[in-house]
Amino acid sequence: MDKVAPHSQSHLLVNAAGSCCGVFFRQVLLAIIFLQFVASMCFGQARGKAAIATSGPRVTALAASGDGKLLVSSGTEDVPGQPGMRAVRFWDVSTRKQLRRVLVRAEIVTAIVTRGVSDSQVMYVGDDRGQITTVRADNGQLATFAEPGMAPIQFIRVDYDNGAITYFDDRFHFIDQGERFDAGPNSLPYPDQPLHDIDPIPGGGQLGIANGRDTVLLHPSTFRMSDHIATHRRPVTALAFARGDGIYMATGHDDGTIEQWHAGQERQLNAFLAHRGIVTEILFFDGYKTFVSLGTDGFVRIWDSETAKLLREVKLGREPLLVATLVERGKILAVGNGTKVVMLTLDPESPKLVTEIEEFDASEQIPGVILPNGDPLKDLADLDNWRIVRGEWKSEEGRLKGAGHSLIRFQQRLPNDLTLRFKLAVRGETNPRVRFDAFHFGYEGRDHKFFLHGPKPTGTPFRFELETEYQIEVQILGDEATLRINGEEVATSNPKRNDSREISIEGGGKQSQGYSEFYDFELEITDQMGQ
Repeated sequence: MDKVAPHSQSHLLVNAAGSCCGVFFRQVLLAIIFLQFVASMCFGQARGKAAIATSGPRVTALAASGDGKLLVSSGTEDVPGQPGMRAVRFWDVSTRKQLRRVLVRAEIVTAIVTRGVSDSQVMYVGDDRGQITTVRADNGQLATFAEPGMAPIQFIRVDYDNGAITYFDDRFHFIDQGERFDAGPNSLPYPDQPLHDIDPIPGGGQLGIANGRDTVLLHPSTFRMSDHIATHRRPVTALAFARGDGIYMATGHDDGTIEQWHAGQERQLNAFLAHRGIVTEILFFDGYKTFVSLGTDGFVRIWDSETAKLLREVKLGREPLLVATLVERGKILAVGNGTKVVMLTLDPESPKLVTEIEEFDASEQIPGVILPNGDPLKDLADLDNWRIVRGEWKSEEGRLKGAGHSLIRFQQRLPNDLTLRFKLAVRGETNPRVRFDAFHFGYEGRDHKFFLHGPKPTGTPFRFELETEYQIEVQILGDEATLRINGEEVATSNPKRNDSREISIEGGGKQSQGYSEFYDFELEITDQMGQ
């Protein structure tokens, strides 16, 4: 049995063996938690798999980019100074270095999936509010893909051949080339039973789902049942399909058993005890020949698909293992283990099967932005780091609020090339602006239109509504500035390149009768992001 080798300065996980009675009690307790959670909460990862509601921060979603070069993670750890936000982190698979952190408003990120191989920089991120956000890995740009619904996002599936999106909250939704189909609230074949897992049939046009104790095939856009594979003895908690000389299925169950089926023939091939606890994940690799299972007992186990023989097991600790994904075309298995990610390098030709095991802390905070003069960037959300020039300003829960004719200036000068992101809400008739020396973002007069004011502006002013939140991004590269609102480009301008820039914020002008809120600040220094 293998233990985990630490990566960099992360600590070794220690295996602690308890008594048989203690282990049994823990597994029973976890089973109760799991069944209650599955019935009421949400799932998430690259394919969409459950995160059990356990104590303490932990990784809740994992996915690989379409080109296999990036690992994307999210967890429940708090973001300092950003209440109600969760971090989506992008990691270089080869170096395990964190490249970017993007913040989304959510309590739990429940699902992450790449848009596709040809568009590997874009990820779909689902959350507990029922919203799906697209996040770009190359520049951190955010855009809302699906507005918050009535239930958490449980699964997101992308058809890489045509780009069609399927997702499930409390019902199925299908989006293809802008056309949308929303199934009814009782769209599951067995609506009184929870949806535990979903997996597309490789090379086929059907979705396999685990609905309570039943595994069935659905049409991918109408979600009508096309075939019933089996009714199992216990609830299905993990599901995976592979193609050999037919369609094969492996199911994991809440009592630790795994069943293998020839799905096309609806014939069971094997059934065996795989884990002491709940089977939380099954993934095929090396074609149909081998599959991996994870459990709440803290084990990763590798099985021969034909004989059901255990080929290798790795104990990652006492934490239940809940989310995993394959990276680099199946060469690496990434497993969430508490707040850490364990990377297991897989080699079917090696007698060991797992040739390398490393781990890193997936909750690691990126060091603060360092300015060209060597000083760390001060917190933009802290009013103490701004000089109040005029008017009434206050800070509440990380939000800067300026009322009436008001102005603040940031105490540090910033380099010319930067990207500033923030959210803005206009409360009443007022004229908010953000100035970058010779040009500014905002609006003039009484027309509710945002624009980029400066030399040679192009674009169309963006009409906004009062009492509404907007995601603002101003990017400056050389002598070109770009304004994006809610992920869409609105305007460009050509300000003179400066050695440094002063940022100031106006809550409103002399005629203002309301106030403005600025919050969820993010600043990137272009050179530090390698752009």
